[in-house]
Amino acid sequence: MKKRVIWIVVLALVSAYTLLTWVQYQYYDRVLTQRKETIRGLMKEALSDVAEELQVRELVRKLNKGANSLGDFLSDSLSNPSSVAPFDIWVRTLADTLAVERAIAENQVMIRVPNTGDKSRVDYRPSKALILAYFTQLHALDKYILKYVYDTYMPDSTSQMVNVYLLRSLIRERLDSKDLCVDYQMALYDYDGRVVYEYRPPGVMRGEWEDENTVTQYLFVPTDGSTDRRPYMRVSLDLAPTRAEVFRLALPSFISTIIVLLLGFSALAVLLKYISFASQRTNFINNMTHELKTPVSSIVLSTKLLEESASPTTTLPKQRQLMSIISLEAQRLKFLIDKVLQLSILDGHAGKFPLEILDVNELILPVAEIYTFHAQQRGGDLTLDLEAINTWVRANQMHLSNVFFNLLDNAVKYSRPDVPLRLSIQTSDEEDYIRIVVEDNGIGIEKRELKRIFERFYRVSSGTGKRHDVRGFGLGLAYVLSVIRQIGGRITAESEPGVGTKMIIRIPTAPDE
Repeated sequence: MKKRVIWIVVLALVSAYTLLTWVQYQYYDRVLTQRKETIRGLMKEALSDVAEELQVRELVRKLNKGANSLGDFLSDSLSNPSSVAPFDIWVRTLADTLAVERAIAENQVMIRVPNTGDKSRVDYRPSKALILAYFTQLHALDKYILKYVYDTYMPDSTSQMVNVYLLRSLIRERLDSKDLCVDYQMALYDYDGRVVYEYRPPGVMRGEWEDENTVTQYLFVPTDGSTDRRPYMRVSLDLAPTRAEVFRLALPSFISTIIVLLLGFSALAVLLKYISFASQRTNFINNMTHELKTPVSSIVLSTKLLEESASPTTTLPKQRQLMSIISLEAQRLKFLIDKVLQLSILDGHAGKFPLEILDVNELILPVAEIYTFHAQQRGGDLTLDLEAINTWVRANQMHLSNVFFNLLDNAVKYSRPDVPLRLSIQTSDEEDYIRIVVEDNGIGIEKRELKRIFERFYRVSSGTGKRHDVRGFGLGLAYVLSVIRQIGGRITAESEPGVGTKMIIRIPTAPDE
């Protein structure tokens, strides 16, 4: 795996953790915001109930004041107990309810039974639902009358209309009923916005919670909803427990995220260790195959020379058999070494091989010498035309040599048996590149398959659509392409069935060091 890929993985992990943290922060911030909105809604409901309570009490006080001022017709119950008592909506409703229920319970209705002339006592009472509906309507009517009276009178001063101790008690009661059992601070303002009364818990400075959660509630609002020149109060709550609650909720998630991140980096560390081991393994394979390939090629060549020079009269059959076995096994060993080398370079963990400054013409000469022999064995020859002047390139000696070995080996394996094998290697200068052409007169490649010959495991079919009998795994040209690309070059193929194949390589030149 390349370092760039590793850094991409690290960046992806860090980005994923950052994104997850941001999403969690946004989620819990939204939870906190919704919690605040919920609390504000509950506060508004509680303070609305307080305002309604104050309004009804003030209206009752005003009605009692008006009733006591009528003199002989109505007088205060303290001076004349037989007169009308101070008007109270809840007392009156309760008294009326009890009186009606008692009258219904005590007085049974007498009816005459039809066709008999007899009188019977029948327990005929209205249902409880009917009684409840009656008093509900009666109470609603009372409230409407009181509201109408209130809208028509001129209000007194705020201090006369609001008992601050009663107000504090009502606020505490209504907040507790909404499960808002936290400290609060309150300020009461008159019609002109002047502070009439303030309350703060011990140790709390003025305005300390106003940015947290503050609700304004107008008092004594008429039926039209107008708040013009109406007293109001502001109540603030301490929301620190809410933040702590949200933090406790978020803490396990943050811990889980950190654990996942640590596991991710641990897995990455193990992967890096494995990559390092794989790289060392690949380098070892490359070095070993390079060291083994040369002597094995020498063994193969020497064995062939011994077989050709052996005389039937001087060489025992057993010796000829042993030389044949050595030749076959050496060929097989060379084949296996080539495949191992190709697989190592094509392995995803191989990485880039080290580069050095090389002379391409000098690198081609020993390879050409070996395959000149192979061409002569098939009745042909290898032609060298090394015209390039600027022949220095930045490449790897072992892998670039293997590129030429693979191309010439393919030319030998896919040669035509009916004609002598003709091979040629040409080099020439081409701007900032050196152009290398490896050409043969083999069986050629169909145009439809030419674009796929560099694919891994792809093997060219014969003219009949069948695979060739030549052994292989379809890795040779894929290996060639990988090496050429890693040194910054390009390779193209030109071929014609029955005529031959031309491989054209362009490698960027480098200054002579």
